[in-house]
Amino acid sequence: MKTNLIFYAVAVVLIVFLLITFFRLRKKIAGDVRKGIRIAIEKGTVKLIVPKMKSTYKLLMGPQEYERQRRKLEGKLLVLEPLVDEVKTVIRKQKEVQSVEEAVYFTGYHPKMVPVGKWQLFVCYMHVKSAVSAMRKDVISFIDDVDHQIPPVVSHKEAWLKFGTKITLIPKAPGLVFNPPIVTCWWSDDLNRAHFYVRGKRESVNREVKGELSAFVGLVQVASLPFTIKFYESKSHPQLSFRDYDMSHAKMYRNI
Repeated sequence: MKTNLIFYAVAVVLIVFLLITFFRLRKKIAGDVRKGIRIAIEKGTVKLIVPKMKSTYKLLMGPQEYERQRRKLEGKLLVLEPLVDEVKTVIRKQKEVQSVEEAVYFTGYHPKMVPVGKWQLFVCYMHVKSAVSAMRKDVISFIDDVDHQIPPVVSHKEAWLKFGTKITLIPKAPGLVFNPPIVTCWWSDDLNRAHFYVRGKRESVNREVKGELSAFVGLVQVASLPFTIKFYESKSHPQLSFRDYDMSHAKMYRNI
């Protein structure tokens, strides 16, 4: 009699354990199915990850629960699939934009004649041809008393840049100091601006200094913007106006 009681007790415990395990397994499978569907980015591509409804799930979950989870999964797909398609379209269009090469012009504004030892502004624009008008308006914010037409183009050189290209600008001229000595920027809009401050050393007094502003993509020089500034010695000097500034203009000359 005692042996039978022990046997029944063990059987009951075993059955309870199996039932608990079974329901926990059903719950885990349902959770895995719900959490398994997600949007992922792999190697720059957006993917919709969808868990498979295995046939074994039907045995463990039961036909009704299996169908309920399957319908939930399909409902999520109806929402997520259009979102993923939209994101893919945006990424594709962005890649198409980035792959398009366009002609880039470099235009520099600098003073024609300035006193030695005084910092003066040197503005460089990177722009497409259609942005010249916008550039003219923008430069007014840097140089006052505008009553002078912008000088004509002085040089032409060809090349092309892709959207997002990193460009390094390095000015160089004997007897001149530039601050900062190097500017890094990106081709990110139809009109991009960078600026330096330039100062002549004592050795530049009463001299006409010729220099160039070079543009690099990596180690490759893609454009050279020549400029000439004359320096004089003066204890008092007036505020420079637009008429005192010269313009150099160049189109890129090397394909990237």
